[in-house]
Amino acid sequence: MMKRMREDVLINRPVTVERIPDGTPMDLPGGLWAQVTQALGSNFTLVVEGQLVRLKGVMPTPLAKSRPPKSNTPRTLKLRM
Repeated sequence: MMKRMREDVLINRPVTVERIPDGTPMDLPGGLWAQVTQALGSNFTLVVEGQLVRLKGVMPTPLAKSRPPKSNTPRTLKLRM
């Protein structure tokens, strides 16, 4: 069974989102944690406190994402054949 990965993000400022599926506007305060389920360009589908919502392209994005961990992969690799 394949497990889907969701990224935890912090909503770092107040923002208005749309509830899924009815599109009702919903105001979210800053400082709230969410999970990204889908990211398409600058549009995000999030799970916030159990509610699925859509964040339309807002620039700059109100989501604080953590940096990916630094890779220990060497810059050059020697391949043996």
